[in-house]
Amino acid sequence: MPRRIAAAVGTAAAVIYAALQQFFASSLFFILLGIGFLVAVFRLIDSTHPTLIFLLAILGVSIVLYGTGTQGVGTADIKRQANIRIAIAGGAGVLAGVFGFGVAWLGKDIQDVFKVPHQYARVVLTNNTKYEPDLRKLYITATSRDNRPLHLLAYEDRVEVLMPVTFFPEREAICVTLTLPPNKPVTGKPNCPPLVWTKNDGADSELITRVATGDLPLIEPKATKVDERNNPVAPPREEFEFR
Repeated sequence: MPRRIAAAVGTAAAVIYAALQQFFASSLFFILLGIGFLVAVFRLIDSTHPTLIFLLAILGVSIVLYGTGTQGVGTADIKRQANIRIAIAGGAGVLAGVFGFGVAWLGKDIQDVFKVPHQYARVVLTNNTKYEPDLRKLYITATSRDNRPLHLLAYEDRVEVLMPVTFFPEREAICVTLTLPPNKPVTGKPNCPPLVWTKNDGADSELITRVATGDLPLIEPKATKVDERNNPVAPPREEFEFR
């Protein structure tokens, strides 16, 4: 019985190995691999150097072409005064060679072709709570999803934030922190409110291509008891006891 099990396992392993070897040598594998490189280009184009994006794109296209059958088709030897060996390169090899030469020759111009233009969005956050302080008297900070500080302008009833965006601003988010002087937090949760995006109608600057609106994450500060001299009074001891 153990020998039969071992033989069956060995046979199954050999079949799986042969199938994997055949798959990784097939055209479908190279087509999927090339598509993977192109998907990586699409996901990284907003945050990666243009030269690397260019190389990944060319590599992805070359691998896809190789998978479709445009690889080298053969070699030949010519014997005259000297032995000459000729290799016929397919579309993938020729394309990679041409673009490799282009990278070395026109490297400075690649960034201008593949760079993402810097555009901006105006995000308007309004106070829709019953607590209605003058927002100009609060300490307000705004950061992007990756904790980059953003420029903002506070009005009496709203806050406008200027945020750099690319082709897909719907992925962006703004996180806001509000503090009532001297040091009383009035930030609600979540402090990164959902945004509704629309295209700019042209009323703003040409650099502002999108406009977003949302609710300001503002909450009413907790009341503090004071004595007759308007000094803060600690709450009763029983409020801190666990029940």
